[in-house]
Amino acid sequence: MSLDPHDPLRHVQRMRLSVALPVIVLAVLTIWGITKLVRSGATNIDEPGRTDRNLVAPERPGPRIPGTEDQEAATNRLKPVAKVAAVVSARAESPVAPSVPVAPQTSLQPEPVLVVDAGAGAGSTFSPDSGLAFPGTIRGIVTLVGVPPAERVIAMDATCGRLHPAPVTTRLFAVGPQRQLADVLVYIKAGLEIFTFEVPAEAVLIDQVGCFYEPYVGSVMVNQKIKFRNSDPLLHNVHATPTNNAEFNFAQPVRGQVNEKSFSRPEFFTRIKCDVHPWMFTYVNVMPHPYFAVSGANGAYQLPGNLPPGTYTIAAIHRRTGEVTRTITVEQDKALIVNFELSVPLDP
Repeated sequence: MSLDPHDPLRHVQRMRLSVALPVIVLAVLTIWGITKLVRSGATNIDEPGRTDRNLVAPERPGPRIPGTEDQEAATNRLKPVAKVAAVVSARAESPVAPSVPVAPQTSLQPEPVLVVDAGAGAGSTFSPDSGLAFPGTIRGIVTLVGVPPAERVIAMDATCGRLHPAPVTTRLFAVGPQRQLADVLVYIKAGLEIFTFEVPAEAVLIDQVGCFYEPYVGSVMVNQKIKFRNSDPLLHNVHATPTNNAEFNFAQPVRGQVNEKSFSRPEFFTRIKCDVHPWMFTYVNVMPHPYFAVSGANGAYQLPGNLPPGTYTIAAIHRRTGEVTRTITVEQDKALIVNFELSVPLDP
């Protein structure tokens, strides 16, 4: 190689080097940039949803009912967490109100209530305004514990005496051969406060026959009509002496005469008498609802069969013994037998 600086060949080599060196540098830079770009693109493909995964809460299974874990496992994995939280929040903010039975569009009429041997006019058909019908009934027997005082023989006048060939007595305790007690009012004392009831259109009959009121003890609803009839061929009068209702008094001189009256407020054993014949009494219970009955001569009673399911206080009360109560639970389509024992008081 020539060392002469003016050598033409050496000048050509320098020119080639000055051109090749930038090309080599540019090529190296290009290769490095492409490599960097490829690596950056690979990173984005590997983590396309890093931001999304940071915002979405991991799925959690909801509450499970024992024995259903396998069936619910797949379903729970598909439930959005946001929807589950919304349901729980709605339940927490909107407490469920107590369930109230809704009356059907066509209500079933309850069967007539038959009071066994309770006397004329005691049976009656009730139509509660609730519109509900539940076939379950409440029935039972009332018996007397203890020995009642002896009844007194009534000294009738000659006119009334001719209607009775044998002596007649008072009726303070009408007790059967197996201690069955008649004239006991059995009724629902508590549990019906939320209901309202239609007043029966059918009137209850209280008759004056043989110089006695029949029945001796009866019951009606508030504002239900009572028909007072004189079936004797002689003068009677109807004199009500209530403690919570208005008093009334009218004469019935004609056989077959009928007058109607009613009571506007509840009351137990409202006394009605005949002033012409001082032994003639009847006692009327005025009730705020139709769920009552009066026991007959065999001590049996039966309440209307459409009492809605629930817990109630049932009571039995006699004019001379006082009241006995029980707590009962009524279930739909199930009958209840509730028997009562009433005791003779120390001073009857």
